Amino acid sequence: RLQEVVATVADDICVDNPKSDSEVARVAALVARERMGEFEERVLEVAEGFDASYRFDLSGPWAPHSFSTMHLHVGSAAEAA
Repeated sequence: RLQEVVATVADDICVDNPKSDSEVARVAALVARERMGEFEERVLEVAEGFDASYRFDLSGPWAPHSFSTMHLHVGSAAEAA
C-alpha cells in the first residue's frame, strides 16, 4: 500500500531490504521539492491505516544515492597503461 501511494507523488521509488528484524520495509522516494508537502500527507494517510505497533519514520531530504548506479571494472595494470 505504501508503494502505491508514494508512487502517485514521487518521480521514482526504491525499495531496499530491511536493515534489522524490527523493520518491515525501507523505501526511498525521489520527490520534487514542490511536492514534499503532498508526499508527507500521503505517507501520513498510509500510516493512519496501521495500528500503534507500527512506526513510520519519514526523513530527508537526502542526496539521491538510492537512485544511482555505478558499474566498476577492475582491470589489470597492463590495461591501465
